[in-house]
Amino acid sequence: MKKAIFVFLFVCSISTLLYAFESVAVSDNALSTIINPAGLGFKRTFEGYIISPFDTLGFIDETSIFLRAGRIGFNSHLYGEKKNFSSYTISYGTPVGKNFYFGSGYSWFTNGKRSGQWDIGFLYRPANFLSIGLTGMNINSPDGFNPEYIIGLGVRPFGNRFTISLDGSLNKIKALDYGDELNLTAAAEFEPVKGIILKGHYSEDDFGVGVGINFRNFGIESYGNFDEDSEFKEGYAVTHFSVDRYRTVLKSKKKYWVEMKLKGPIIEERRKIGIFSKKYPSLKEILDIIEKIGDDPDAKGIYLVIDGPGGGFAKKQEIRKALSDFKSKDKKIYCYAQSFGNSSYCLATVADSLFMNPSGFLNLTGLYSEIPFLKGTLDKIGIEVEAERIGKYKSASEIFTEDSMSSGFREAHNAVLDDLFHQFTSTIAKSRNMNITHLKDLIDKGPYTAKQAKDAALVDKLLYEDEVAERLKRGKTKVISLRKYTLLKDYVYDWQPEPRDKIAIIYATGNIVSGKSSTGGLFPGNMMGSETIVKAIRSARKDKNIKAIIFRIDSGGGSGLASDVIWREVKKTTEGKNRKPFIVSMSDVAGSGGYYIACPADVILADEGTITGSIGVIGGKFNFKKLYEKIGLRYETIEKGKHASMFSSTRPFTEEEREILRKDIREFYEDFIKKVAEGRGLSTSKVDSIGRGRIWTGVQAKELGLIDEIGGLAEAIKIAKRKAGLSEDTKVGIKIYPKYKGFRLFSSGFGGVSNLKTYIPEELFDIIGDLERYRIYENENILYIMPYTFRIE
Repeated sequence: MKKAIFVFLFVCSISTLLYAFESVAVSDNALSTIINPAGLGFKRTFEGYIISPFDTLGFIDETSIFLRAGRIGFNSHLYGEKKNFSSYTISYGTPVGKNFYFGSGYSWFTNGKRSGQWDIGFLYRPANFLSIGLTGMNINSPDGFNPEYIIGLGVRPFGNRFTISLDGSLNKIKALDYGDELNLTAAAEFEPVKGIILKGHYSEDDFGVGVGINFRNFGIESYGNFDEDSEFKEGYAVTHFSVDRYRTVLKSKKKYWVEMKLKGPIIEERRKIGIFSKKYPSLKEILDIIEKIGDDPDAKGIYLVIDGPGGGFAKKQEIRKALSDFKSKDKKIYCYAQSFGNSSYCLATVADSLFMNPSGFLNLTGLYSEIPFLKGTLDKIGIEVEAERIGKYKSASEIFTEDSMSSGFREAHNAVLDDLFHQFTSTIAKSRNMNITHLKDLIDKGPYTAKQAKDAALVDKLLYEDEVAERLKRGKTKVISLRKYTLLKDYVYDWQPEPRDKIAIIYATGNIVSGKSSTGGLFPGNMMGSETIVKAIRSARKDKNIKAIIFRIDSGGGSGLASDVIWREVKKTTEGKNRKPFIVSMSDVAGSGGYYIACPADVILADEGTITGSIGVIGGKFNFKKLYEKIGLRYETIEKGKHASMFSSTRPFTEEEREILRKDIREFYEDFIKKVAEGRGLSTSKVDSIGRGRIWTGVQAKELGLIDEIGGLAEAIKIAKRKAGLSEDTKVGIKIYPKYKGFRLFSSGFGGVSNLKTYIPEELFDIIGDLERYRIYENENILYIMPYTFRIE
């Protein structure tokens, strides 16, 4: 029995010592194992503490070890000259609600006859400045010892570098019952400089003060306890470590380069993927990691490896802008590629130094766009396209009905290509410190071998990849992969890691269709379902924590009906008592129906190279009559109604039916320009003059009033904060919509399907995609759709 009492008193003394500087409302690190196991539910990775008590004679023969891995905590107390008495605790914590945690722990003892003890704890953090904790210790009343209850309140009035707390404990002994006496302990912790920590506590019986210093992944502390007469009683020395990086004022001598490889598709929206499908990076993920490296004091720069990145002109402009901002933080970018294409070279010129494989090629030849015309092909197989349109430039049907570009088609296309070429050349010339006329002369002389490119000052050095890596490793600098870097986490100090205030990003990508969104596979790609997008907008509008909405569009349009359904929900979000700031951010393409759903927004942004506009309407059908005759297929039609078979694929339109179709298209077009005029504050005549199906770049669209500002996702988030009344420095959470449930074993990108793109010429691949786009609208009479897949090489 004496041993049991000794063990109990020792554990209580250790707990009392720890309570002096760790409140049940504040503790969420490895010490939570015995302080408040609910703190283990707070998100952390792996960390540990070693505590060595001391008194006036020196260190005591006692050691406490705390380890935490995720939600599991372990503690060992070793005491006695030969460490022959021990106690152990294992605890577990978990979230049970929003910012609400529960945990329990079990302690057992060696070399003593005391039974094991159970502890439980609760932790609630309703705000970033407020935390409430409650623990019950010895709740199973081992060996007749009564439970002890502690309640704590933590407050952070000025942010996470100043914390004050007040804990009260209730005990029951022979002379006292619960509530007869409340033992209060007040504590405070202050971090005047990053990583320098001052702390202290005060109670009726004693007080204490301490100081600590944090390095990048470990820290040391010393704390002293004094009695009510200010006589030193005991203290402790603490060493702690964490896989997550502490904030510190001390600069690390070990710097590193982060290797970022851009290869393959850069997607806009992450939808469901198969288990065995390759996961491609999203644009936002790339932008976020660039920002994170830029804010990392230990990162010297980015080692950018270019290996045929996908994505359109605008996406690459956004990445380039993010890299340019990165350099403004006193960081460097070195870039390497075996070979460069036009757009990848333009992206790479943001680097401080450009390295190229000695046997590589620089295909700097300028921009071109090829448009397929399928009339001759369709004539050979007996297919006719019966189409009507509004607008001189609404050329969506021309690729099926004509052998070459009309004058309007060529005019609009040339104007867009001229502006993109200006953006392309001015960007490169500025980065390479060249006269733009000289650069255009170099483009006309391209392509270049690696040696010719260096002689023309288009690249800086010819090196193999391993030579570039060795150059970067000079001194104490190392190169780490992006995969390894993403595993580096910063220690979480906020009580609510996810800010309460949020901004929603709603992705509107793919061809616009009625119903639910889907992944269309290899052809024709993602489908943007009106039902899915409306549900996403409505959910974001009703969420009280969402302060603004960013509508990220990457679509060439589609169904006129589905576009109007989405437009209506956008309009409802921008007006009335439940309105929220609604910001449109355009990606590579936001044309026709893609522009229709954008026009009611409060603010519209586009990148310089975004293709937008295409305000126009088409309608019609495919007529397979001659094909059926060629293959001997004959249909007999019985009609009840003069125009019952108007949209049948077995016959052409009659003239009367064509007039009906023209009338319908005119009505839809007038509605289109009216809605654009209302949304953009323009006259309908002005919209008509810049509409008629004509496409524009982002730069041109801003000059015409179709958009408000040039910028990407980063700029959209800044504007959303401002419109929501938040400062630019305010941390906000990002909530992504739509939500796609479940997963698939395989996706369209698996195995042989994805390999088709390897064997099908890119031009033919686009033609098949365009044909398939129109097939999905066979039951749609009116389309707000871009003319074709706009690809610039």
